[in-house]
Amino acid sequence: MKVVAFNGSPREDGNTAKLVKNVFSEL
Repeated sequence: MKVVAFNGSPREDGNTAKLVKNVFSEL
């Protein structure tokens, strides 16, 4: 399974980055 996530947030530790990390940690 291939998963591609785009983090469009300008902040590295913003809510979007946390969301992306949570999604990838579940896989």
